[in-house]
Amino acid sequence: MINDTGLNPTVKWSTSGKIQLNNDFSLELTLETDIDFFSFGSFPITLTSKATGRSEVYWKD
Repeated sequence: MINDTGLNPTVKWSTSGKIQLNNDFSLELTLETDIDFFSFGSFPITLTSKATGRSEVYWKD
């Protein structure tokens, strides 16, 4: 992911492997970064994004 955006977040999936058709899953991305305020200094913050979805793929065994 770092090659496309220059970002390297921590990625957490609610499940691993192939997610069968119509099964729910969730994904969480976390990135720690510093924001600068001119000469006042920088402050560390954690950016988090969460998403949920449902698989649209049928995996034949």
